[in-house]
Amino acid sequence: MALTLGGLLLNGGAAALLALGHLPWAGGIILLAALCDAADGPLARLTNRQSRLGAFLDSTLDRYSEVLIGLGLFLYLLSRERWSDLLLLLLFLSGSLTFSYIRARAEAEGFRSHPGLFIRSLRIGVLVAGLWSGGLSIALWVLTVGTHLSALHRLLGVCLEAWEKAPPETRPAWPRWLQEWTSRRTLHNQAGGRPQG
Repeated sequence: MALTLGGLLLNGGAAALLALGHLPWAGGIILLAALCDAADGPLARLTNRQSRLGAFLDSTLDRYSEVLIGLGLFLYLLSRERWSDLLLLLLFLSGSLTFSYIRARAEAEGFRSHPGLFIRSLRIGVLVAGLWSGGLSIALWVLTVGTHLSALHRLLGVCLEAWEKAPPETRPAWPRWLQEWTSRRTLHNQAGGRPQG
């Protein structure tokens, strides 16, 4: 739990550095905070101090960390009137939070935890790379597209699972069509055919 709180404080410091324009330093602090967060779970298991409350607080504070980093970037971009990057930042944050929410809500309803490409560690990696390289705009583009595609992929996975669990007479037609289409593409690829599109 101490590492989780430490990560949150580090991200708060990184947000301040971002607002002041010290992007490479902020990237280093964000990476350090991510390492603290990654070590928190294994350390709790190693010391036999893991709990449902600890997992809940860890996940919740992760969202606050994302908001803090977003706020720091928002103030930085606003002060430099980089309007297109500001729009990308808002789209990225909405995609990131939606991606996490879909998982939480799906698990609360009894669905499986469906994977997605742009998990938190990858989002942090892309952002830090953008801060260190000076390619913040490119990083925001990648993050915006990646998070929304991942959110849609996760949402589709939950919808297909719900369709499979539903009684046959209540199932809508479109998931069946989608499932058959993906099955045909998989068989086609396994047979050595070249996928279309």
